Amino acid sequence: MKLSTAYVPKRYRPFIRASIFLMPELLQTQQLVIMIGQVYIEKEIIGEVDFKIIAESMGVIGGNLIPNSNYLKYQPVIQEHFERNGISNIHDFKFRVILDEIELKPEGGIGITDSKEFDEIFVESAGLDQLTLDKLRL
Repeated sequence: MKLSTAYVPKRYRPFIRASIFLMPELLQTQQLVIMIGQVYIEKEIIGEVDFKIIAESMGVIGGNLIPNSNYLKYQPVIQEHFERNGISNIHDFKFRVILDEIELKPEGGIGITDSKEFDEIFVESAGLDQLTLDKLRL
């Protein structure tokens, strides 16, 4: 099987290599590609996401946000957007996703789903081109 760390931010690569050393069965059972991206509002990082391809035909990736302390400043408003519209999107905030120092440019935008009733915060990005998805494929 193939191990690719091309889209793992450089600071995480030693941890991935150490995990493979400690758990070599990961390489025997599946292809391992990790896409950890940073999510921003304007220039402020609000957390990180391990993205997966969700709907290839629509160019959609998504994953659960691991928020940092900056997210707490925006969380009440994002949750209000969720209650009103089902999602907080680029019409509400200038969301940005950086994956291995490259900013994604999704045609359909970026959205965050955060309900007061659930512990998970989901980030999705729609309208990525096929070339970008091919680079992100598991």
